Amino acid sequence: VADDVRVRDSVLEAVLNDNDPAIRSAAIGLLEPVDADTSVRQVLYSVSNSDDSPQIRNVSRQLLRRVSEIQ
Repeated sequence: VADDVRVRDSVLEAVLNDNDPAIRSAAIGLLEPVDADTSVRQVLYSVSNSDDSPQIRNVSRQLLRRVSEIQ
């Protein structure tokens, strides 16, 4: 994910649009190496606030907290 923008964008697309929360949660986990990337943070922020799935909101918030702690 960190080495290829197209892969990152595909993973972000899965986070935003896949119907299966388990797939979306796994996709969020794949973003950890690039979580400081602006587009990744924007998607994580968006789903952490407005996603229908509590699991997705929670996983996104956890990753965003780790990014904030690192910076």
